[in-house]
Amino acid sequence: MTDKEKFEMIKKGAEQGYVEDQSHLGYCYYIGEGVAQDYEEAVKWYTAAAKQGNVYAQNNLGCCYYYGEGVEQDYKKALKWFNKAAQQRFPVAQRNKKIVKHEVKND
Repeated sequence: MTDKEKFEMIKKGAEQGYVEDQSHLGYCYYIGEGVAQDYEEAVKWYTAAAKQGNVYAQNNLGCCYYYGEGVEQDYKKALKWFNKAAQQRFPVAQRNKKIVKHEVKND
């Protein structure tokens, strides 16, 4: 199966509302796997999955806000999404939360 075929399968699941596929589709757009890289589309799909509690999407959406990729850079929004993932005991988000707290204090 090609990357493009995998992408199409993931996209179909995401459009049908499967949260894991929504998060994975965001990642595909973010890195350009099977599709042209598109940060704005990545944010769209990360947001859909993050609002449903997917920790990977919450953390990745936090990264998009932190770096200003696909959205305007916003440390407070980054912290919001890192907090949501950290509350679910996602270790990467717990670390990211500590880093961003420093930026928010200096903002």
